[in-house]
Amino acid sequence: VDITVFKELTTRANNLSAIAEVDITVFKQLTTRAVYFPASGVTSQLSRIQCTLDRWQRATGEAYAQLTDSGRQYAVSSHTTFTSSNTAVIGVQGSTSNSRYVAAGPGSVTITATWSGESATTPLGARTTRVYVNRIEPFTRWSGAASNTFKGLNSDTVVVAAKITFDDGTVFPNGLSTDITNYLPPEQYLNFSSSVPTAISIVGDGTATLLQNFHNLIDITTSSTCPDDSTDASQLVSGVESVAANLDPPLGDVDLGFLTGLQYGSGVSTGETLEVAVRVGSQTANLLAFQIRVAFDADVFEASACAQGSGWQGAWLCTLNDPVDKVLIVGSSSASTARG
Repeated sequence: VDITVFKELTTRANNLSAIAEVDITVFKQLTTRAVYFPASGVTSQLSRIQCTLDRWQRATGEAYAQLTDSGRQYAVSSHTTFTSSNTAVIGVQGSTSNSRYVAAGPGSVTITATWSGESATTPLGARTTRVYVNRIEPFTRWSGAASNTFKGLNSDTVVVAAKITFDDGTVFPNGLSTDITNYLPPEQYLNFSSSVPTAISIVGDGTATLLQNFHNLIDITTSSTCPDDSTDASQLVSGVESVAANLDPPLGDVDLGFLTGLQYGSGVSTGETLEVAVRVGSQTANLLAFQIRVAFDADVFEASACAQGSGWQGAWLCTLNDPVDKVLIVGSSSASTARG
């Protein structure tokens, strides 16, 4: 904090003098408050979360210094020490601007903030009143290619993301972020499910695993829950993401269809044409040669044409309808630099 140290300033020039009076700006007072973590909002009470036994809301300590020249306050949390009058009720984890108020049991404490020899206090309580999830908004980043496509290799994983809103208005911007799950495991108040677990599976900590392609969108559901069944089902809420499972070919393997979205798109009607890309996984190696057989149900599809893709510039041969349910694709080039 800048402090003016002159009360009178004398200037002299050509035997003339003048005196200017300058107000001294000094420290006036220190204030402190508790703010919900990780969301914003000042609080004096921490409530239990959903039907958990020993998980309360948490708060962050903030401290502000006010000077005499105005009502403006300056944040000084990064140089402030926060302490609790009873750590058996609410303790302080971390330090300075990363100080977290952590409830261990119901009761009330006094939080003291100390900065530069000055101190301020604020009351803080932990109550048995519970807050319940009343809205879930999933927003998982499934892959960089498209927001609704889980694209990757077999067994690739993604941790789902969801904004969690409670009935007291507090919010977890992402209830599956590590700063939340480190103290509140999602299994204690959330449940996850997949409409096609053989293609995308998901476990209790919100980790989804890509297993295979699938022809329709898959619903990944994040729901509020009480493992002890103490909450009526009508009070539980859920949020759904509809996701396309789309595998990439591993090294030396082949995959068919579009790069993003559903493997073969949203489907075609009788008599319409479906273009199917054939993709080879070479990763960081140059693809020099390949021989690929594509099989299909000849009662449903007929192979009518075959065209060389833009990703391959070497020698290329495609054989159709020999037999009628297979396509043979062959290519080679000793100078090829195609990879991916």
